[in-house]
Amino acid sequence: MTALIHRLALPVFLTLICLAAGAASVWVGQDINGDQLMYHLYTPHLLLDDRFELDIAAGGLGTFTNPLPFLPFFLAAHALPASVVGFLIGAFQGLNLVAVFLIAMQLVDRRETSARFAFAFGAVILAAWLPMNILELGRSFADNWGSVPFLFGALLVIRQLKRADLGVVLLLIGGALVGFSGGLKNTNLVPCIAFGFAYLVTSRAIKPTTILGLSMIAGFALSNGYWLMLMQSHYDSPMFPYYNALFKSPLYDIVNWRDARWQAQGISDLLLAPYHLFVDGKRFVEGGMSDGRWLTFLVVLAITAVVTLANRLRRPLSIAASTEPANNHRPLVFAVIFVLTGFVLWVSMFYYARYLLIVDYVMQAILVALLAALPLPRDARAMIAGIAVGALVVSSQTLPMDWARLQKWGKSWYEIENPDLPPGSVVLLGNGIGSFASFLPTSVRVVGIGSNYFFTGGDSKPMLKRVQDAINDSQGKIMHLEMRGLPRPVPYADLDKIYGHFGLKFGDCRVLKGNISDFDICELSRIAPNWEAPVSLYGRLPGAKR
Repeated sequence: MTALIHRLALPVFLTLICLAAGAASVWVGQDINGDQLMYHLYTPHLLLDDRFELDIAAGGLGTFTNPLPFLPFFLAAHALPASVVGFLIGAFQGLNLVAVFLIAMQLVDRRETSARFAFAFGAVILAAWLPMNILELGRSFADNWGSVPFLFGALLVIRQLKRADLGVVLLLIGGALVGFSGGLKNTNLVPCIAFGFAYLVTSRAIKPTTILGLSMIAGFALSNGYWLMLMQSHYDSPMFPYYNALFKSPLYDIVNWRDARWQAQGISDLLLAPYHLFVDGKRFVEGGMSDGRWLTFLVVLAITAVVTLANRLRRPLSIAASTEPANNHRPLVFAVIFVLTGFVLWVSMFYYARYLLIVDYVMQAILVALLAALPLPRDARAMIAGIAVGALVVSSQTLPMDWARLQKWGKSWYEIENPDLPPGSVVLLGNGIGSFASFLPTSVRVVGIGSNYFFTGGDSKPMLKRVQDAINDSQGKIMHLEMRGLPRPVPYADLDKIYGHFGLKFGDCRVLKGNISDFDICELSRIAPNWEAPVSLYGRLPGAKR
């Protein structure tokens, strides 16, 4: 019986982590973040109902995002009570904390299981209180959905580095999981690159690195290959609308678009990013944050490097080689190279905190492993680790957890009154609410004219011709739909001018009731097109070719 209890203790503990994350998700309330309103429920609708040639950028730029990570959320939101969906989201995201715990158990170099458990639990606390983990708990963002396969893939590869006798099976499965994560969300390709580089440097062997690389490519193809083909088929670019200076689809401006709000400005930003994360977090995410983990990690890493170098200089190499287990530190070295490379790539490409989350999770496990290895008495190490974990948790700040959440759970995730539109109607969305297209009749065409697609680069003539053709070909009503309380994108504050370009003007409006907000739905009548009216008050993208 005692042996059975010991065998079940760890699975029960890890299950409790997921249940606690699910319960916390229900407690903080239903998520209604802006990206979710725009496309998290729309892209699965686009895929499952094959609306590529029917709708036009209904979910804004998110229309062209791989819907696979949002598919479980879409199916659950349309079938289950909202609070049940919220619990399932949080419980699944709790798997990130489970993976961090297991990775830390592999990296902490302590013989006593109880000591490794205590340090690994510290990593779980750090990961749970990561500003972006708190911000995204129970939410539909793909960052901490896509991180789950990556972290478990990393766990398998770390295990293989620790036990080379396990063969290549762990490399194959681990690499496929990492690549699968990269395919779920394109921003995850950055940690994928860092992961492969770290393994090559650590293993210094071509064959296992090739196996890992091929398995990562296979995983990526499994999760994203179908979407690349669909984008090429419907929009003339596998990465549409991104990197369009390379792929040159006529349906978007010929420019490699980047979100200029979150970019490093000069060499000082690149070098001081860990400091800025702690004292100037508004540069990394909407609403700001504060996180001293990267500063702490770099200090502890520097101490570890100095002590390790001093020990090697004091001891002859032959003695060190005969007394230290072979490859004992390879998993930790691999993990350190991965997070450092991933951080440098992230700073160079994004400077946006949500896209660092995968690397952040792994860094928590490394930090406690480094604290556990400090050249101090055992009790002193435990005390310093506890103080560090507590200080980092207390000093972390992000947006309040009730940001963009409903305080009261509804029966279903979204509820909206039936607009009772005849077949062949066209609905033009006045702000970014593409997710509500999945609640409209399937015969209705939806155009995201007030979304961020059209005011960031959708003034390409072929796409605008699609909009005009949809209006001209309408066999039903032409309607404007807009969520009350959600501002229009600034360039589309005056939709009269935009609609005038397409030969439309506002008519009678009425209110549709919804559980998160009411909606204005207005009938649009036809007038003579005003070709001089601006299509985008925002203008063309910087660097776009005319």
